[in-house]
Amino acid sequence: MSARKSKKVTVAMVSALLATAAGLATAADTGLSAADREFINKAAQGNLMEVAAGKLAVQRALDPTVKEFGQQLVTDHSANNDTLKTLAGSKQMNLPDTVSPDGQTMLGKLEGLEAATIVFGHGDPWTGGVADAVARAREAGLS
Repeated sequence: MSARKSKKVTVAMVSALLATAAGLATAADTGLSAADREFINKAAQGNLMEVAAGKLAVQRALDPTVKEFGQQLVTDHSANNDTLKTLAGSKQMNLPDTVSPDGQTMLGKLEGLEAATIVFGHGDPWTGGVADAVARAREAGLS
């Protein structure tokens, strides 16, 4: 499977996990548990980081495929955050509006790269972030 196709499958999996989390949390009559709130906060911060990284790729990457993937990150993760905002609003929960400190560090590293080296593939910062989101979803019993 190509790296691009693998990324699309991964984005689809994370989107499905977030939708599942939103559905489970919406079904709860009494609100959100601390674990649910933590998961939603981390998912929101992760989405914000992915949007910022995608914008960076669109602006600075030289490879058109990387630019296209960057735009897909922006589109997908903006939609994910819109879903989370709706869920959080229904539960009187405020979402973070900034990237986490770890995400800021990662973005700082990406901003320091030469345009030609901005790529998406194995070993890139996204791989760890997606794996972390999937692990958190599993811990929350969503997979």
